[in-house]
Amino acid sequence: MKSYIAIHNFMPKKPYPNNHQIQAKIKVAIEDLDYDRDKEKDINAVKLLSRYVYKCMQEYNFLTGVTEDVLDDYITHNPKGLLPKYVEEILKYFIDSSVDNKEINILKYSGIKEIKIRYKHADSVIKKLVKKGFNDIDSLEDPVKVFLRGGLLHDLIGIQFICAYPYQAEWLARALYHYFKIPNRTDDHLIYGFYRIDRKSGYKGLHCDRSYWSPAFDNDFIDNREDTFSSNDISSFENIDIPEAKILNKYYNIFNIEIQIHTSFQSIWSKMEHEKSYDVLAKGKGKLEEITVLWKMLSDNLENIENQFQRLQVKTEQSIYEYDDVKDGYGFISEVLSQEFETLAVFNKSVKKTKKNREKLIEHEISREDYVVKIEEEIQYLTNFLIDNPNLNKSAIFSIKLQKAFIYYSFANHRKYFNDKDLANFLKDSVEIYNSIINDLWSNPIFSSVNYKELMIINAIIRYGRLTQKYGLGLINKDIIEGELPRDINKQNTSQNDGLKYIGYGLDLFINLNNVNAKILKSDRSSYFRTIHYFDKLTREIEISGDDTTIIILKNNKEKSLSDLIVEFRQKYMKKELSKEFMDVLDGNSEKKITNTSFIMGFLSTLIINKLEKPIDILERVVKLSSHDNIKASDIFLYEYSAYMFSYVYKCIEVEDCITANEDKNNENKMLHHGNYHYENMINLLFRIKKEEDIYEFLKAKTYFNQIKGRANFQEDYLSKKLKNIK
Repeated sequence: MKSYIAIHNFMPKKPYPNNHQIQAKIKVAIEDLDYDRDKEKDINAVKLLSRYVYKCMQEYNFLTGVTEDVLDDYITHNPKGLLPKYVEEILKYFIDSSVDNKEINILKYSGIKEIKIRYKHADSVIKKLVKKGFNDIDSLEDPVKVFLRGGLLHDLIGIQFICAYPYQAEWLARALYHYFKIPNRTDDHLIYGFYRIDRKSGYKGLHCDRSYWSPAFDNDFIDNREDTFSSNDISSFENIDIPEAKILNKYYNIFNIEIQIHTSFQSIWSKMEHEKSYDVLAKGKGKLEEITVLWKMLSDNLENIENQFQRLQVKTEQSIYEYDDVKDGYGFISEVLSQEFETLAVFNKSVKKTKKNREKLIEHEISREDYVVKIEEEIQYLTNFLIDNPNLNKSAIFSIKLQKAFIYYSFANHRKYFNDKDLANFLKDSVEIYNSIINDLWSNPIFSSVNYKELMIINAIIRYGRLTQKYGLGLINKDIIEGELPRDINKQNTSQNDGLKYIGYGLDLFINLNNVNAKILKSDRSSYFRTIHYFDKLTREIEISGDDTTIIILKNNKEKSLSDLIVEFRQKYMKKELSKEFMDVLDGNSEKKITNTSFIMGFLSTLIINKLEKPIDILERVVKLSSHDNIKASDIFLYEYSAYMFSYVYKCIEVEDCITANEDKNNENKMLHHGNYHYENMINLLFRIKKEEDIYEFLKAKTYFNQIKGRANFQEDYLSKKLKNIK
């Protein structure tokens, strides 16, 4: 069976220098340095440097196993020292894992296409030691430590991981945490220990220095590694013990490994640049501005082509989610207005017109002022329609009211186009109509005959609840974020009590939907999945706020706690069949389509947090969705949060097998590792949300994070505090 990874072992395959050649190469490397020959102290320093580098190269030959046979015939005889065998074992690990280790899927789903691995050749080692040693001669004093972790050669071993598209690079960087111990993962660094390279020559890539081998999910490796052995136990690489098997278990943490992540185009370009002009550009030898400019132009052209390929890939992927029904979220309205043809036409026309104007605003085809004017005109038209048709049945009236409320609701979703005062007014109008619809349909007996009344109430409650989610107006425990909200938003006429009460009403109705209503709702798959998803999100925020003990007075003065209603809701809807139905729609096994990729990302998170899907099993979908323009860091945060709860809180390895603490010692390490992985992913994403999105998304995500028990609260000043402690 062919592995999905094309793995190449780029061992140094050129002649190794003998002792005489080593001395000659050291001399040439020193001559290339820029120093003043007239100074006697420099001459003495050069002699000492030459002796130190020569001693280091003797240890390098022991380390690599460069014997007389290798020196005489490097084609036939490969070095068989500790370093080449170590590299071979890492290579073998990935090859074997691609067949029998599920964890390799973390790399596969992140987009990996190819792995390249090498250890540093003698010629490069000499140049590096001469350059480093001239500036710090003491660093060469112990020739063994030069090659060990923490020594001068941060890239003694180099591994390239190649993916197809730029957006996959960050996912791949995260995935490599499962295989390597990577430094600096707890702040807002680009991607943990990775940093971007962007040289004048045009070379680009993600690099991570001084990592070391540590597949932390691998129980067999953890149980059998020799933690009692350390690099201090090595006095020389001559005659060092090289076990026939499990070499990584003993020596896993003694070498520096540099990880590089390239896209396919970056890999092609870097190979050309390295082969043709590495000494000129990277080493500064005879550097010419004209050559640098030409290489940069080539790099930019390749980057443009690569970005076009990525856009094409995203467009192709997005074509799966064709925009279908203008009644998105309102599928039941067709049934409500089945005998009210004029009202149905007005409703559908309004939905289309509102959507079209919204698209024009986003595409900057109309100004904000013109957009507001057009939308207000549409609201006035709907208002006049109700006035001019006093004999409309009550079902038709509430259908038009729902559309009016939704128009204001859409206004409130355009946060980047309007200021807080504008948003406050849009919110006020939308909330006022939704309050009226919910209370009239729930408690006023004159509206008892409204067709599909339950679906109308549920729709209004979901919209109201989403407003509270977006602006912290109710369900996201307002006491926690009080004072952090903009004043005009904070003073709106909503209350947490109303929000809790409405969610209780909605859950009761949704749990007890009759067959007719349930069939109508399910006929619009988008509405059905959205209703489940948003109720689940809203109820989780209630649980976070600690308000799930609130008692709700339902019909006939029946009382139930929100916690009981939440349990009933999840027992009824959060079943394996829900996941299968959703995946069938995504995979095109249904005539219906789901159009909003941000919602798809959210629903996948809902499936994980309800233990219906494993995080890794939907990782490939998540990675592909992350390339879409409308996916934000806050969307990915919910996936990471759900994955954390699945792995660390629920202690799940498989969907069917969630265990209690210490019940399964073999999986305890794996759960701990994955929990920490997703936890630190959330930290990284919180910094991104703070920088890229508005205050409401950040406050909500931070609240989720800070409510995790047994974990420290999010720190925005992590680095400054760390530096202060160092001082």
